[in-house]
Amino acid sequence: MDKTLGIACTLGIGLTLDVEFQITREFSLRPTRLDCDFRQLEGLADTQRTYGFLCSLAPHVTFELDVDGDTSQEAVINAWNSQWVFVHLSIIGRHPLFGPFGRVGDRLTVQDMRIYPAAFWEPRPFPRTN
Repeated sequence: MDKTLGIACTLGIGLTLDVEFQITREFSLRPTRLDCDFRQLEGLADTQRTYGFLCSLAPHVTFELDVDGDTSQEAVINAWNSQWVFVHLSIIGRHPLFGPFGRVGDRLTVQDMRIYPAAFWEPRPFPRTN
């Protein structure tokens, strides 16, 4: 029985796969699609902003970077440390790869995990100086 419980997934754009590729023991690339009605995506987003991003980019999602860990927290750390795969595959394929969304949970609920923006940042106002 697989003791790995935590999983962090990055949904990616720019790479089309036919089969799953195991890169290391902790992470793999696999084909995935978010081909569904936009109303079905509503339950996967926590905010209206995320839902808007999800609706606009979902048709372009082609792969998923799955990263395992003994806990969800360890999986997130491993996922952060495995982002180099996007750079390497972009260079090898001479085509940019982008991972705009992520999801974190455990192996038992992977299909029901909420999706969050992973590659966007919140703009912050610059501090004022006098």
